[in-house]
Amino acid sequence: IELRIPKIQSYFTDSLSELVEETDVLVIFQNDPELAALIHAHPQKTFIDMIRIDPGLRSEENYHGIAW
Repeated sequence: IELRIPKIQSYFTDSLSELVEETDVLVIFQNDPELAALIHAHPQKTFIDMIRIDPGLRSEENYHGIAW
């Protein structure tokens, strides 16, 4: 993959808070209560949920459920 995208490693992080700060759109593929809390804590970010982490989040403006 590094042959096609030479700087890909520079885009990886182990820090969830750093990831949220550095991005505008986050796509969720894991059911984790910490992720649901992020949606409430960062209304300026867009979250796309691929697994339905919490049906109660549907009313949040920055939350979009897809594929369920």
